[in-house]
Amino acid sequence: AEPSLTMIGQRPAKNNGQGFIFVLPDGRLILQDGGHYYHDGKEDLIYAAMKEVAPDPENIVIAAWFLSHAHEDHVGAFKKFVTDYSTDESVTIERVIFTFGAAESYNFTRPDGNTENYSGLVTDVLSLCRNNLPDTKVIKAHTGQVYDFGDANVEIIYTVEDLLPAKNYGYVNATSLVIRVNAAGQSVLLLGDSTSASTRIMEYVWGSYLHSDMVQLAHHGMWAGTGSFY
Repeated sequence: AEPSLTMIGQRPAKNNGQGFIFVLPDGRLILQDGGHYYHDGKEDLIYAAMKEVAPDPENIVIAAWFLSHAHEDHVGAFKKFVTDYSTDESVTIERVIFTFGAAESYNFTRPDGNTENYSGLVTDVLSLCRNNLPDTKVIKAHTGQVYDFGDANVEIIYTVEDLLPAKNYGYVNATSLVIRVNAAGQSVLLLGDSTSASTRIMEYVWGSYLHSDMVQLAHHGMWAGTGSFY
């Protein structure tokens, strides 16, 4: 297949979150996040996007689905998709790869003083993988790992483990898994909702090795990451 990168379509005037689809040289797909579940039909939007780019729309093979962090606009649609399509014979999910902290550590106080608890979302994703994807490998990623998919690979650049202990999380965005997809001689760095705290760690650990052909601006381009990182 011809390698490609697709951003999952957006709907006007709605927060659809983040989702990317990579077509690998061997025809399999890699997904990152997927978007929000608040809007009816978002999981169908993902399915339609996959069918549009997959070499064989009736045999969609997802080599790996990477989840960045436990935030509704990143993993919500994954939950809906797995609920609705896990038994669909046209879709195979070979692996789901992510790293979440302990559920009890996902209770946060925002800078404006409001509290948000994502413990339930962490346990929901874990339970969904366990109950709906019995034939799928569910893998906990660690910084420095490289996952090979034929002529492409995915590097794990940052996980929530780099921020431990949990008191350093600050907010759920800082727990974002950061990956770099390398295919067809191009590299794409996906930051999820990385914060200044997490990009400083990546700068320290990786330095100039972070250089990539493309980079997704963290947190949808809003107040995230340091200038020196970019």
